[in-house]
Amino acid sequence: MYHVTRLRKEDASAVWTNWIFNNFDSVESVRNGIIHLPSVGIRERGPKDGAGSLQEEAEEILVSWICTNKFGWMGNTFALPQHRRQGLAGATTMALANQLLQEGLPAFVAIEKNNTACVQLHEKLGFERQYSCDAEQ
Repeated sequence: MYHVTRLRKEDASAVWTNWIFNNFDSVESVRNGIIHLPSVGIRERGPKDGAGSLQEEAEEILVSWICTNKFGWMGNTFALPQHRRQGLAGATTMALANQLLQEGLPAFVAIEKNNTACVQLHEKLGFERQYSCDAEQ
């Protein structure tokens, strides 16, 4: 069972650790962004107990996310490998884009041009390429 939430400051370590460009920023900076900027996460409720009912305090696991960074673009889109190909990255992206647009802010992403999977995902969601750039790790 999945549900959409805002990222929590406790999520910063997972977000930073799984970010391919984490050498450009610190976990503290990511945490600050999560606290102060719009973000979206998808969580999966933990397993059911042996009786078939949800545990009273079932663990929620963050399985996909996207953040708004300090420059205003959406990025750091990620889904845990075992949760890929289920539409979660697209769902987080559209939830954050809608939130930004409702607040009167632009919804745009910056994607390293060699990240073809991410480019294809965003084109499928209706984003259009405005320019191309290279990023060095």
